[in-house]
Amino acid sequence: HLGRRTAEACDFFLVVVEPSAKSVGTAVKIAELARGLGIKEIYAAANKIRSEEDINFINKGLRELKIIARVPFSEEILALDKGGSVSQIRDKRIFRLVDELTALKNTGG
Repeated sequence: HLGRRTAEACDFFLVVVEPSAKSVGTAVKIAELARGLGIKEIYAAANKIRSEEDINFINKGLRELKIIARVPFSEEILALDKGGSVSQIRDKRIFRLVDELTALKNTGG
């Protein structure tokens, strides 16, 4: 739920977006809602990325929203949606990404 009370507690807002027209359009709408609630720092995390072409597609549709993280497509993460466990993830890129995002949050952007 994105409301005024949520907005007041945000240091910054991260919108997750996938390389599809529907996802990019939704990300833009969510960013507009967040701005309307007074959130000043709004960023995007590009998810399920397979190529630079995916990044270019997302960037083209996001307008001024800056991508601060790229999450590579991963069969391991896809398996989580089917009932897998985080302990099954072996792709170290995923854990580095979580660490990077946590560090970003802790330094204030």
